Amino acid sequence: MTSREANKPRELSARCAMSLLAAAMMVLGGARAARAHVDPSTCNHPGVAIEFLTFRSDGVTPILPGQTVSPCETIVYQVKLTKQNDPTVCAFEGGRIFITTSDGVQHDVTPTTGVPCVGGTTTPCDPGVTEVLSQKLSFTINQATGQVGATGNYGLPVSGVCQPNSFCGTEHNGTPDLQNVVSAQLATQNSIGPCPPSTPCLTSLCDPAATDQLGVRMGLCVTQNVTDSTPCAADNAGNPVTAIPGSCKTPGCEAGDCVQAHINVTDSTPCTDTDNNACTMAGCEAGSCVQTHVVKQRLGCRRGR
Repeated sequence: MTSREANKPRELSARCAMSLLAAAMMVLGGARAARAHVDPSTCNHPGVAIEFLTFRSDGVTPILPGQTVSPCETIVYQVKLTKQNDPTVCAFEGGRIFITTSDGVQHDVTPTTGVPCVGGTTTPCDPGVTEVLSQKLSFTINQATGQVGATGNYGLPVSGVCQPNSFCGTEHNGTPDLQNVVSAQLATQNSIGPCPPSTPCLTSLCDPAATDQLGVRMGLCVTQNVTDSTPCAADNAGNPVTAIPGSCKTPGCEAGDCVQAHINVTDSTPCTDTDNNACTMAGCEAGSCVQTHVVKQRLGCRRGR
């Protein structure tokens, strides 16, 4: 009697513990069941609309159709996901978003809080969530001409099929929900406007740090003056520039322009005679045509000397 009565508290404790564990399992099971649901109630297949947004370096100014980018411009990519406006398409959530840039690097741009339930109409989905935006990705172009492209992915299916490690989204289409089945892909490209060609006195290049006055763009084509006194044969418009006949200077670069009379020729180079003095000969001195550069030593000219 005493031994049996002494064991009763232990039996009661064990029964209480089992009851609490069963209750907890029922609560947890109920939570999972509530999460898994068909939403909207009329849906029967997965679907997601994907948009690929491209901005200037400020991250807000869109690059419009027909506009070009420079060979070294910094642009900003972003992916936008929405549920298709079709009651037979189910809400989705989870998974990861990626952007692959033209250099072949794959970037995970999933929001830091993950992909919420998008397009759902009942709890646990929030009817107010109709879209999700990825993190923005800045990318600096390093390509002289052609097209610069990128690809946005929701999930990474292989040959169109989501694999165990594909990070595809979950479709709210039953109990349990269909996990790792929702994916989408979209490519984008922008035309590169090459920098203008250099001229004899101006070097054209793309400066990744150059910005416009409004602060919208970064990475622009600029020009730099070549070293002064560099010989030149054409102006910045491509027109030929030649030396003035009989002068003591030849064309040369000056502050980015091809100046016709800039570089001194060698001293004593003959130049145009304008004094009509038979006893002298014009010659160049320090870039100037000096009429008395040479005095002839002959009869009748000594006095003029």
